[in-house]
Amino acid sequence: MADQKIILYADDQRKEDFLSRILPERFQVLAENSLKSLNTDCTAYFFLMDITPDFFSAIKLNTDTPVFIDAINFTLGDFPKANPIAILNGWPGFLKNDLLEISYSDVDQPQIENFLNKVRWKFTRIADQAGLAVPRVVSMMINEACFAVAENVSTPEEIDVSMKIGTNYPYGPFEWSRIIGPNRIISLLQVLQKENPRYQPAFGIDKILQEA
Repeated sequence: MADQKIILYADDQRKEDFLSRILPERFQVLAENSLKSLNTDCTAYFFLMDITPDFFSAIKLNTDTPVFIDAINFTLGDFPKANPIAILNGWPGFLKNDLLEISYSDVDQPQIENFLNKVRWKFTRIADQAGLAVPRVVSMMINEACFAVAENVSTPEEIDVSMKIGTNYPYGPFEWSRIIGPNRIISLLQVLQKENPRYQPAFGIDKILQEA
């Protein structure tokens, strides 16, 4: 019998990804469409909709309940501290991975890890930085592929095939972009270039990704 509730607020794609994860029978997922219904007793909250600090600040939640947010363009310090917070890589497709990529503070470690251990999910703790780890690498790989297309080195189709064969990646750069969404790739690159110019988006990246 389910006696542990997880409140899920997500778009359709990430709702599907989240629900594909295996949970112990005692856990029940309540997918909510209204912010008014979030202030209820639960074991954890999951917000998987490209959450911003302003959006999060306007939500009323049960204090001390762990909150997992898909907000990789930000760091933990950008969010108000009323609940234990963890930022996870919730980009479309990545929630289906066996290993979750999550960032959280030392103060919140007990609550966050206690929940993750209860649901028996594998996870790796990432330093508190925008983009976490995998999204940084994937966005940079996609950006370099766009440079190659812009310089007529190769076509998106050829680059996808080459990367999968040469590196054994599950997807090529442009296939990954279609799954994740070009706007998310570009948005993260724009955030990361503020700390390091090597992340500067390729010229015409928006058009290249839209047409690939």
